[in-house]
Amino acid sequence: MKRVGIIALIIWVLSSASSQTHANEPTYDGRWWLSIDKKQQEGFADGYIACYLYDVKGNIKFEYAGQMYAPKMTEYLKSHPTEQTKSVEALLWTVTIPPNAPPARRNIKGGEVTPGKYGIFDGEFWREISNEERLGFVQGFLYCFSTYKGIQRGKFSKPASEYVKAISSWYEVLGNDDSAINDKKVPEKLPNVLFKFADTGAE
Repeated sequence: MKRVGIIALIIWVLSSASSQTHANEPTYDGRWWLSIDKKQQEGFADGYIACYLYDVKGNIKFEYAGQMYAPKMTEYLKSHPTEQTKSVEALLWTVTIPPNAPPARRNIKGGEVTPGKYGIFDGEFWREISNEERLGFVQGFLYCFSTYKGIQRGKFSKPASEYVKAISSWYEVLGNDDSAINDKKVPEKLPNVLFKFADTGAE
């Protein structure tokens, strides 16, 4: 109960804050979430979780990937229409606690997205997902990245769609052709490729 109360307080604070990353991106709130398709929703949740777990290292425990949390968020928003003005981050946190959370996983250490920093999010992951999921992933990662100033490694001033193209070009992925990729580049983690295209300070 104590943990739930603290999380609820943090969610309330987050919901009153701006959820806009920069002028080229939308305001990431519940209304925006309901306006996009489910693949983009899943990608956004994955991107946010990758940043939150591995860069922010925050207290919220994400035991699953976006494929599990995205429909939970949509379900929650449809049954709580007054919550649609809350930030996507606050809403994602909402679906990590009962009664809105997926069933708890047993006998695991950490979350589903493992092993190593950024877990499964590499070239193989990028190759297998749709363009909608790719856009969502970049949006979700940069949304988290812009929220927590202490983790930033450069600035991202372009629309998310431009970074999707740049990442695909770097991996040598052509559209949704799952046979097209530079095999030597597959192991490079997706966020590390994104950082290559930051305006300044990228590694």
